Amino acid sequence: MIRRGRHYTALSEEHQHLAVLLLGMRINNWLRIRDWGSVVRDMQRMLAELSDAPQAGLLRTESYWMGRNFIEIQYWQDITKLDEYVHNGAMSHLTAWKNYAARTKNRDSVGFYHEIYIVGETPLEAVYSNMPPVGLAAAVGQLEAVTHRTNGREKLDRYRRELKDAHEEEPKSRRSESQPEP
Repeated sequence: MIRRGRHYTALSEEHQHLAVLLLGMRINNWLRIRDWGSVVRDMQRMLAELSDAPQAGLLRTESYWMGRNFIEIQYWQDITKLDEYVHNGAMSHLTAWKNYAARTKNRDSVGFYHEIYIVGETPLEAVYSNMPPVGLAAAVGQLEAVTHRTNGREKLDRYRRELKDAHEEEPKSRRSESQPEP
């Protein structure tokens, strides 16, 4: 649902150690569907697994397909939760990674990368105009923007205070949704 007007998000104390994981896959050879198709299936399996385990720490995920490139953006509670999931032998990730490594050892039919950003105390600003909640706003919430003339630091401090108040009023189940709205 589109939210008319300007909205913003800032990190509350609860999200001061937020980790953003950017995953990318590139199909280098369309004919090697067995190689890249298995990566897509493994990703779907891991996302379903994480959806059923909110305690794992995944707050939100968004997927994009552009030509031969697939991008997955994940918002995690913190790097510790992400690391625990990645190294947990009872979850799907380790097996999926080993399968990928074995399948592509001598082939370059599919490429893969990841980038991790620890948000922490880093000042940030996220403003949305006439958009449904997406990205960071969908992961941690957003508030309606007010038209005050302030410098960036004052604005971020105000946003942080207001978001903290809003999070205290919002039910916990809403904040931990891990699937995007249709």
